[in-house]
Amino acid sequence: MENKVKKPVQAKSSNPVQNQKSKIVQKTNPSKSVTKANNSNLFLVGGIVLVIIVLLVMLLPGLTKTTEEKTFTCPDGSIVASEEDCIQEEIPLTPEEKYESCMDKTLIQEKDECLQKLAIESNKDILCEELVNLDSEKCKRLVWKEYVVVSQELSKCSELITKFDQASCIKEIALNASDPSICSTLSESIEQNSCLIELAAQEKDLEICSLIKGSATETCKFNAALSIGNADLCTAFSLPSIKYDCITRIAEKNKDISLCNMISDSLMKNRCVNNLS
Repeated sequence: MENKVKKPVQAKSSNPVQNQKSKIVQKTNPSKSVTKANNSNLFLVGGIVLVIIVLLVMLLPGLTKTTEEKTFTCPDGSIVASEEDCIQEEIPLTPEEKYESCMDKTLIQEKDECLQKLAIESNKDILCEELVNLDSEKCKRLVWKEYVVVSQELSKCSELITKFDQASCIKEIALNASDPSICSTLSESIEQNSCLIELAAQEKDLEICSLIKGSATETCKFNAALSIGNADLCTAFSLPSIKYDCITRIAEKNKDISLCNMISDSLMKNRCVNNLS
């Protein structure tokens, strides 16, 4: 019998290096799966973000348009939510509507004051006859005086009943016209001076004070200096009390405490400083 020769069985490799490589390969395979999963998630999130951006770009013009539709430009240029929010200009009432408004008032005093005001505004002294508590004759004089002043007809002032109203009428015409020569038409010197003093202060003109005769010149300059608001003008007064009072008032008017240093009298200076402290 022939003896069969058995092939030697190859033994399993016991090479530690090969075993280690095998383990590394086994460990590496799960990491690749995780990486692929993460990449898929990133692509998904990126796609969602891209869709949101596209939607915002498409919707933004519509949102802006909606906002613009909710605003309204008023005639004065102001922008409001709706036309109703614009400040409506008050439509002036007619004389008839004003009269009805006066008659609707329940209190007699308020009704009288309303009617008298309307009589002066409309130059209708007949309304004065409807007054209950107020003097109807005085109301008529006020109506006539207002008419004369507005008309600037100086000759009509003499048609007023009382001398006081006549003088007041001339003074108001002088002030409205800024004309000192009108003051000289007053009959009494005290009335002329009073007219010029008010006019100098109104016009802030010291030259007008030179038209005054007598001691009233100082009063005119004092009032004009206060109206002008220049403390240097106060130094022209000879009496210290008037000079320092002038400086103090102008300092208070201008809210300038440094002007108090122009006062040499310590008591008056402290008073000036205290008034502004």
